[in-house]
Amino acid sequence: DKTKHGHPNGADVPPLCGGELLSTLLRCTTCPLKTLNLQYNMIKSMGAVDLCDSVKYCKTLVDLDLSYNDIATEGAMALGSGLIGNKSLKNLNVSYCFIGPEGAFVLAVGARDSLLSKLTVDGNPIGELGASTLISVSLSKGAHKRIDISLNSCDINVYSHNKGIDFSDVIERGVEKGIDISGLASK
Repeated sequence: DKTKHGHPNGADVPPLCGGELLSTLLRCTTCPLKTLNLQYNMIKSMGAVDLCDSVKYCKTLVDLDLSYNDIATEGAMALGSGLIGNKSLKNLNVSYCFIGPEGAFVLAVGARDSLLSKLTVDGNPIGELGASTLISVSLSKGAHKRIDISLNSCDINVYSHNKGIDFSDVIERGVEKGIDISGLASK
């Protein structure tokens, strides 16, 4: 008798993979990870959201490299929200992760209230608004709490300066994806 998806009782349960599996590990209160390098791991879609959201639960993670994955705007929104609850992460690399202006905005708000000292966002289409928000956060933390932010090769001309972002739409999109970013709007 063959089991479905390798589940011992034959239940039709899809296997955990990629971001979902790592998310489970990071949510564990005894997770010993200090450094997690996941560059070029093809993490995308809901796996990225699950993984990024779980960052707020991991109390030991200091360095996280998610570069060259399809984190996208939704993953960046979950990550930005997760940064607020995380008190250990110091270095974050989300280079070339397809993060748009909305994701950069939520990352910036999360970074402002975190212990991050280095944020690398190279090669993302973050637009003028995303770039200016990240830069303002870097400058607003004060001399002894400054965040080094790298924006090399970012496309900052995605939106014209006359177009803004409807942040109620950003919050609604986050809620649809299971990401609670409503508390970020008032910060």
